Amino acid sequence: MRAIGNWLNNEEEREIVKELYNSSEFKSLLAAMKEEKFFDENSFDTSLNLKFDVEYYDTLANVKSILLKFSENVEVNAIFRAEDKQTRLIADGQIIVGDKKVAFNLVNGEVQKSEVLLEDLKKLETLGANDSKDDSELIPISSDYYPGMLKDMKQTQSVPPAWTGCLYGGYIYCGQSCGGKIACDSNSKIGINYLDSVCKSHDCCYHTRGVSYKNCYCDSRLCNQAALSTNTAAKTIVRAVMCSSC
Repeated sequence: MRAIGNWLNNEEEREIVKELYNSSEFKSLLAAMKEEKFFDENSFDTSLNLKFDVEYYDTLANVKSILLKFSENVEVNAIFRAEDKQTRLIADGQIIVGDKKVAFNLVNGEVQKSEVLLEDLKKLETLGANDSKDDSELIPISSDYYPGMLKDMKQTQSVPPAWTGCLYGGYIYCGQSCGGKIACDSNSKIGINYLDSVCKSHDCCYHTRGVSYKNCYCDSRLCNQAALSTNTAAKTIVRAVMCSSC
């Protein structure tokens, strides 16, 4: 896996927000979330405003992402993923209601709902020591970045170093050629957090079915399960890669 990118500037941030609010799919996501808990969709803060190219095996995609925080308990993580001249909106909303977190996963125009008890999620989020890196190490930042830069760099043989295994931050199962069939072993290590745990299940799914990327069944399961994880750059990378197989 390789990646290179930069932070969205203010104008790009405004453009992606406008694009979201003009999207019927995004409006459907907000409507589904409001059935669970009302919030003001026009009042939010933003973070995780990234643009990057990512290569995963033979797939090369351009990604723009943004996190909209409507309140302490309501967030939406939105990703525009462009590949082969086709752009897809991948988004998930999270709402904390009482003792549970509810996720709304938007993929291929459909919204799927899932939930988990906060107590159970907290246990999964603190399973192992997470030597977390900052976002600039997960996605190498270049002030000269432009969409398609990674493809051009490959052609001139000046590509950034590849991640030869797991994502930075202490992950054991999230990443390319990371984890593998050992994930099915009952004595294997637990993931460092919830996201790493669902990546572990994904690795075992590949091994059990004798398949690899892209596989609609295993990849869509990871896409849906990752929607419940804490919004981080690592989650953005995993969903940008895995929510496109079907």
